[in-house]
Amino acid sequence: MKRISRLILTFAMLFIVVLTTACESNKPITKTFVLKQEMVTITETITYIKSKDKIIKVTKVTDAKMILKSEEARKKVVNILNLSLANHQGINGLTATLDIQEDKYVQTVELDYENLDYEKAKQQIPGFEEVYGSNDLSMKNREAELIKQGFVEQK
Repeated sequence: MKRISRLILTFAMLFIVVLTTACESNKPITKTFVLKQEMVTITETITYIKSKDKIIKVTKVTDAKMILKSEEARKKVVNILNLSLANHQGINGLTATLDIQEDKYVQTVELDYENLDYEKAKQQIPGFEEVYGSNDLSMKNREAELIKQGFVEQK
């Protein structure tokens, strides 16, 4: 009788360990990558499911300084930024904000790949695949691509 109860207890504990491990592997994980250049800092935060190697969300923040010699040049840059923001509107799974200040701007683009209308984004945003990546949602591939571009993982 003691052996049977020990055997049952052992299997129960093993079952709990396996169940706990399986549940944790489907938990979303977040990694952040940063690219710093002379006047621009780009921060890309990626949320993914490790067991599936699948990206589910990307948030890209571009923080850029504007050193412009004239008010006319500043207005042109602001118009271009506003046009870019307009291109990012009305796409399911994509939200974009733009904060223009006196000497810099901060653009935030969030892509929810579980709800993203990828085809509309490709049509509406020039260079979408080059800037935000292709429809390949592999975290391993995206991480390698970011590192190749000069991004550094922030820990």
